[in-house]
Amino acid sequence: MTYDPNRQAALGQEIMDSIEVVAGLIEANRDASHGIRMMAEILEDLPISSELREKAEIRDGFASKLAVMMSKYGVAEDIPEGGSFKGKRFGWRLHIATSLKKDDRTAVLKVAAKGNEEMQKDYREALDVQLPDDVRRIIVNQLREIEATGDWIQAKLDA
Repeated sequence: MTYDPNRQAALGQEIMDSIEVVAGLIEANRDASHGIRMMAEILEDLPISSELREKAEIRDGFASKLAVMMSKYGVAEDIPEGGSFKGKRFGWRLHIATSLKKDDRTAVLKVAAKGNEEMQKDYREALDVQLPDDVRRIIVNQLREIEATGDWIQAKLDA
């Protein structure tokens, strides 16, 4: 993450903490988008594939909206290529689940459920940090969509 030196001096510790939290959510959403696209590729022949691609686009939108909020506070975020450890761990889970199970759909959806639970946890932890009101509203709204995605995944598993 790159800080504008003129702006950084004016920011208090609370804002700096919230910047770190938002940067983490940006990275998590980018990882999620990549992982969801991987799932869509694995399930290419099933109708659920297009729905997964739509979910990936939503996560890209989440990351973009959060990045805009960071720029409002004078911060340009630089998330390194290759994603986070959590993102890599998700990829490993997905690979193992689909290589060991015959029913790829169920295996993929179980990995998706686990990833979505972790994303909800990240968002709830973010809400424990002092955040500017505009940032908090965005995170609350995005969490609602992530919770709805969890319900969608569960419905697909139950079908």
